[in-house]
Amino acid sequence: MEIISKKGIVVENNNGNVKVMIQRDSGCGSCSTCGGCEVKPSYYTTFTNDDLNPGDFVFLDSDVKTVNKVSYLTYLFPVSMMTIGAILANTVFSNKGFDENLLTLLFIVGFLLISLIILRVYDKRYKNKNLIKIRKI
Repeated sequence: MEIISKKGIVVENNNGNVKVMIQRDSGCGSCSTCGGCEVKPSYYTTFTNDDLNPGDFVFLDSDVKTVNKVSYLTYLFPVSMMTIGAILANTVFSNKGFDENLLTLLFIVGFLLISLIILRVYDKRYKNKNLIKIRKI
């Protein structure tokens, strides 16, 4: 199992609910003027039984397969659903005397909304699962 680790600093600990600040390296990943962009920190809150205090350095670890699965689902599923909606509208309503452009637009928006509802259900199902583990350095 391959692990992604990111170093962070504990900002607060509220009875085990730990808020960690993660400073990204750069805004875009790589450019010739590295450091020229303003990079805002990200915050992650998780529960842990470890005794962590503000200022402690920690690692946030996650499984690569889980991160990839969630990323693909989040970014590609809505696009796939919109494409299916467009193809379905053009296939079903071609040569029927309807305004195909309007129906295609309505199907795209409808399938996008359906995909967002499905993602919301998926997100709620994984809300209480600790996909990211925290460990003290």
